[in-house]
Amino acid sequence: ECLKWSIKHAPPASKSSEESSPFNALSLFKRLYSMASHPSPYKRLGCALALKQMYRIFREDENLVSLFVLEMAHVVLVSLRHATNDADALGTVQLYTQVLEALGRIIVAYKVKLSKEEPNRRMHK
Repeated sequence: ECLKWSIKHAPPASKSSEESSPFNALSLFKRLYSMASHPSPYKRLGCALALKQMYRIFREDENLVSLFVLEMAHVVLVSLRHATNDADALGTVQLYTQVLEALGRIIVAYKVKLSKEEPNRRMHK
């Protein structure tokens, strides 16, 4: 819901630049990345659920995909590595696997745009 609101309320001149929107996607993603790397399995589970819910909205915005999908895939892979130590009953591994498959589909769908260099593209360090 927050991502949909952020995209909808971005000023028209800044549709390609998420930094100037009042509640921007960068802020949301940073919070999710923080939850994804948290030691608590419940916070990681919450992050996986949030990413899975916003997948449909995220994939429709070409600029957001171009800027964030590779960084998001990296964060999900790291979180999946942490989730292997979680209890199986929580289902974090299964959720992160589903999120990673969805991100893989996005990457394949936007492979032409992602193969071009983008100066504002975020890469996880």
